[in-house]
Amino acid sequence: INQAIFQTSASSTAILVRSESFFPGWRVWLNEKPAAIEPANYMFQAVKIPAGNARVRFVYEPQSVRLGIFVSLCALSFWIAMIVNLKNKNREGKDKL
Repeated sequence: INQAIFQTSASSTAILVRSESFFPGWRVWLNEKPAAIEPANYMFQAVKIPAGNARVRFVYEPQSVRLGIFVSLCALSFWIAMIVNLKNKNREGKDKL
């Protein structure tokens, strides 16, 4: 869902252009090594491809998703701790009776 993989074959250095928005969060690997995504026509993605066969993998991993997951896990941990603490207090109250 968040990635696209291309197999290319070029007789000389070429440029692969995708009609995907040039937007932060996209990363690219060229033959399993990080590469640079450049703008094409101000709004699309482009990657320089060497001569020969190449494997190009685009992955969409925006920082906002990572931050959202982190904040959600922190909130979930907080609520679990509060519920456990509340249950322990209830048990202590029942034990005194």
